[in-house]
Amino acid sequence: MIEAILSDMDGTLIDTEKANASAYCYAIAQYGGEITPEDFQHNYAGMSWKRFLPQILPDADSEMHKAVAELKKSKYADFFSLTSVYQDVLDFLTHSKQFAPVGLVTTASRQAVEELLRYHQLEGFFDVIISGDDVVNAKPHAEPYLAAANMLGVNIANCIALEDSQVGIDSATSARANVFIVKHEK
Repeated sequence: MIEAILSDMDGTLIDTEKANASAYCYAIAQYGGEITPEDFQHNYAGMSWKRFLPQILPDADSEMHKAVAELKKSKYADFFSLTSVYQDVLDFLTHSKQFAPVGLVTTASRQAVEELLRYHQLEGFFDVIISGDDVVNAKPHAEPYLAAANMLGVNIANCIALEDSQVGIDSATSARANVFIVKHEK
């Protein structure tokens, strides 16, 4: 019995790759780093900034990494025109809501999630949202998926998780959710 559907946001429900990469590249450049949006997408998609910024800016301290992430967060909405909803996934989630609660599980900040959902007129759609700000251990750790199941009062083993990245797949798998890998044609 399926008790809930839990979906990732970036790359699964909403194509945010170009916007996310562009916003991070802008912020990284302001702090002396250099990376192209294409290289960022290829190497760091789905990762928390706490994992990739030390790799991109190895000489910077944790305070500078946090400042880069804050600058990205403040500029992210400027790049929303580069995003689009994957209609097939939204249709699946909309249909699923008739039978089970639907949650969003993402590494994105709460602010970014709320702004992006508002931009795409999806605010209020999800029964629960777990953002990167809501957990101690971001994906690939199991905590985000376990937190969503806990908030919904369901058994994670009876949940379907929709994911597109290895980081997210690892998170959902380690939580013991049933993982559906979402592949979009580019």
